Amino acid sequence: MALITSPLQPIVYIFITDNIFTHQIHTTMKKKFSIGTGVPSILMIFVVLALTTFAVLSFTSARADYKLTEKNCKYIMNYYEADKEAQTIIAAVDAVIAENNRAKGNYDFEGAIQALDKDITINTENDGRLLLKYKVGINDNQELNVWLRVNSKTSEDRYTIAKYSVSQQADSRGMEFEDEGAGWWQGN
Repeated sequence: MALITSPLQPIVYIFITDNIFTHQIHTTMKKKFSIGTGVPSILMIFVVLALTTFAVLSFTSARADYKLTEKNCKYIMNYYEADKEAQTIIAAVDAVIAENNRAKGNYDFEGAIQALDKDITINTENDGRLLLKYKVGINDNQELNVWLRVNSKTSEDRYTIAKYSVSQQADSRGMEFEDEGAGWWQGN
């Protein structure tokens, strides 16, 4: 080491030594905290995989919703087609009842109902009134059950709808399920 000959020499030596020390710390820190291309690439792969997974799940969910909507639409169309047929039969039965009420002599009411060719069952209730029953198919498993009670000739209404319900046809165990109030609009 050199001998100090000037009063300024220690300050210059400390400054030069200090700058070298600081430069070494800076260089070491830069190398220590530098992020290479590997970590961002791995993060990017995980982000792409996550987004792809969410896209596939979204597509699958949308497709399932679409199929369910199509199935529901088909059922509703079938139900209202059966409802239309049931209402057409009610209108035809109403016309027969009106003709029966206007007739002065003997009128073959049961023959007129059977002439409609709609597979209508005629039962007589305990009070003497007629109960007309028929079914209209909705699909392979369900049918619309309609029961019409024929009122007396003096009644304001010619008939009363005793039952208008959807029933599930018998399953493999022989059980039949019925929905009394399907919640469908009855036209009132």
